[in-house]
Amino acid sequence: MKKMIFSLLAIAAMTSCTTTSEDEIDPNAPVEIKLSAGIGMVEATGRAAIPSTLTSDLNVFFARATDAATADWATGTTELFAKINKSDSKISFYSEAGRTTPNPQYYNSDATLKSHLIGYHVGEAVKGNLTNGKIAITIDGGDDIMATASQSKDKTSTFESFTFNHLLSQLSINIQSASGIPVSNIQNTFGKITKIEILEQPTTLELTLGATPALSVTTPPTTTALFTITPTTEQEITATATVVGSEVMVFSNTELGKTATPIKLKIYTTIFTDDGLTINATIDGGSSGLEVGKKYTITLTFSLSEVQPSATIEAWTESTKTGAGTVE
Repeated sequence: MKKMIFSLLAIAAMTSCTTTSEDEIDPNAPVEIKLSAGIGMVEATGRAAIPSTLTSDLNVFFARATDAATADWATGTTELFAKINKSDSKISFYSEAGRTTPNPQYYNSDATLKSHLIGYHVGEAVKGNLTNGKIAITIDGGDDIMATASQSKDKTSTFESFTFNHLLSQLSINIQSASGIPVSNIQNTFGKITKIEILEQPTTLELTLGATPALSVTTPPTTTALFTITPTTEQEITATATVVGSEVMVFSNTELGKTATPIKLKIYTTIFTDDGLTINATIDGGSSGLEVGKKYTITLTFSLSEVQPSATIEAWTESTKTGAGTVE
């Protein structure tokens, strides 16, 4: 009889423990949003271009729309400070621009109310300036602007990795002497390169959030400016194509580079110091313009009578289009 009593007590104790463990699982407990990210395209170079493999932690922003069945980016959207960890590509959220106080985000406890997120990088801006689903951006040729596609998920179907895609175009300028002409003659004619200006570039842009974020020039007409490429020291023209200074990042105008709207450059040298040399460069024979996320290398070939530009597309995405231009 004693053995039977002990057995019954043991069974009762096991049942009690099992029931308590199950009761402690709360189906309505908050589920933290955990994200990872990557940088799109093949390669990034230039003043502040972001490479696909991060060498340091990257400050970014995320916009979070109000939890709902579908996203409404125009109203009620919150801007979040975030950082991508260079070692594991994990994303952390923070309460302030310094990104020191963690601010974890959670899925809605109601799985029918989805969480909606878009990530973006707007250069060195302290705040993304999010208003009514749009972000005002001012560029100066030195910042890389990126954004992700939006995602809408819930606690039962969590977010996938976000890919930050480049939204500008890169311009790189190479210089070389024409073949068949003594380099010393070219150098005596033109002197050394002191700077190159890329003229009439829009500087005030607007990023509109949505399923696929879009970057556009602000309306009414924007302010335009020249972006300057300056070599570290006065640069000699040699027989080998050599890059001048660092690449610049410009708005991807699909008309810029065509015959009717060439890329306008001005070259200053130790001899042409005041007005410089005006160059019109086109892409792919004047049939193509700038495309998002592509790098364009414009090679300026100096002869005794002219500077002849040609253009190729490379780096961020691969292409083999070429172009040419004339001297004014």
